[in-house]
Amino acid sequence: MVHGNQLDESKQIHLSCKALAGLIEFEISDEGCGFDPVDLPDPTSDDRIFVEGGRGVFLMKQLADEIQFCDEGRTVHLRWKI
Repeated sequence: MVHGNQLDESKQIHLSCKALAGLIEFEISDEGCGFDPVDLPDPTSDDRIFVEGGRGVFLMKQLADEIQFCDEGRTVHLRWKI
């Protein structure tokens, strides 16, 4: 809501979860303008380490087994092997 939809209550977020053989998958989409997940500052760099926020994509990459951004960054697919 904060980043994708800019707290615009008229916009929706779509969430789906699938449990497959040996895999859990989440798909999250918003109606925002998207972003480039490659062009994000490193939240662990010395100049950003004490900045509040800016760690969401970093954490998803660290925690998920697979991550894929689609639709110009408006949709993310997260997968965990179980």
